[in-house]
Amino acid sequence: MALTRRTMLAGAAAALTVRPVWAGGTRALGGRAFGGMWRAVVSEGTDVARVAATVEAVVAEVDRAVSPWRADSEIAAFNAAGTTAPHPVGPIAAAVVGAAAHAADRTGGAFDPRVGPVVALYGFGPVRGGRVAGAYRLDGAALVRSDPGLTLDLCGVAKGWALDRIGAALAAEGVGGALIDLGGDLRAFGGHPAGRPWQVAIERPGGGVQRILDPRGLAVATSGPAVQGHDGRGAVSHIVDPAARRPADTRLRAVTVLHPDGAQADALATGLAAAGPVEGPALARDLGVAALFQIRSSDGLTETATGTFATHVVA
Repeated sequence: MALTRRTMLAGAAAALTVRPVWAGGTRALGGRAFGGMWRAVVSEGTDVARVAATVEAVVAEVDRAVSPWRADSEIAAFNAAGTTAPHPVGPIAAAVVGAAAHAADRTGGAFDPRVGPVVALYGFGPVRGGRVAGAYRLDGAALVRSDPGLTLDLCGVAKGWALDRIGAALAAEGVGGALIDLGGDLRAFGGHPAGRPWQVAIERPGGGVQRILDPRGLAVATSGPAVQGHDGRGAVSHIVDPAARRPADTRLRAVTVLHPDGAQADALATGLAAAGPVEGPALARDLGVAALFQIRSSDGLTETATGTFATHVVA
């Protein structure tokens, strides 16, 4: 699972590829999405062109709604409006904003979609200017903010939301089982054609596999404050600690979350990574979240599991 920055770009999906995989009875396909890649493993005999079209349609509609990287998205228009007047949004943008607000409330602000200007300050995001201030809410089909300088960056929740929508769409089309990887967020549904559960590998920072999981129908999201830049004083992470308004502690190398809801898995992984190597595991325990923390210490890389995570570990 790639521990890459959670970005969204226009022209989200392209370049379908299909190849056989080592497991008998399956086919793998993929393309570009949200500044990275999407991949799917399905049973042989599945209409892969139809699967690709479904994935790309969902990616495109989510991108049009909430990508902060394209000027014509709904959320970009909201960010640019600079007013406290109600701003109409479509059902997808409203749903993603609602998921973000829920995650922010649940984590006590460790996940905060308002921090885009701080992320951009360190060179990692498009939401430049504005203030991390005020509140936002949905009022029917409109998005309202209390401070005209407030902006929203939903990249930390939108992929997980799109992942669930893709799974639901494929199931509705009669796809009996699949493993979907949307830029590092994964979800399996149905059974593996070999008659066993689907399994996913958790990457060890620096290379290799840390753990193999049986997600048992849960979404899997990984976020890692890997070093991606420098601020003149040293290496910095692309993940911002909302409380400190600065990049997260890079001693916490990766957080993997298992959750029934893909959007919440996505947001919780980001929020727990932002909370850091001490507060992150403590918050996960308080919330009862199934998570795996990979932390760099003087003894090397150590891991801490919370909630029911250990019950999903195969190896």
